[in-house]
Amino acid sequence: MRARLPEPSDSGFSLIEVVVAMLILTGVALAAGDVTLRAARLTAHARRQGLMMTMAMERMEELRALDWGLGDGLHSVAIADTSTNLTGAIPSSGGSGLGLSPHGTLAVDTAGYVDFANARGEWAGTVTTRSPDALFVRRWRISPVPDASNCLAIEVLVDAIADGNASTTVAGVGAVRLVSVKARKAE
Repeated sequence: MRARLPEPSDSGFSLIEVVVAMLILTGVALAAGDVTLRAARLTAHARRQGLMMTMAMERMEELRALDWGLGDGLHSVAIADTSTNLTGAIPSSGGSGLGLSPHGTLAVDTAGYVDFANARGEWAGTVTTRSPDALFVRRWRISPVPDASNCLAIEVLVDAIADGNASTTVAGVGAVRLVSVKARKAE
């Protein structure tokens, strides 16, 4: 008995099959690229929001650390720090401290209640000395709490600047706003 040899066959890919496979691979690559690009954008947004939150928390902590008390507990004497300047790179004297803010300090740049930061969140100037690399504006407001004479409302707002103009914010980047109440207490 003779063994039969297999007959030769056309087992390769046709041109149409190759084109269809390439189209499928192209579609998958484009989808993966789109997902990667979106992930990169979301990561950048989250970093920016995190930095803005850190900047707001830092300013809130600095404001809450200023004196606002009732003396030593034996003598009820109101103590209020209304002279610390927080608009510089480091706190100094000659500022407004916990002095009540003029109207609109969260909406417009008001001397004594605003400073600027660069892309790393580092101080980048004030209303009169703003650096060209300022990317964030940080504003704060100190106001009385209605019907609570020994309490202050402290608000801090940090927003991204568009094109170096502090009155224009970056689309899609939400501002960070913190609010706290500081009550007088005996020390």
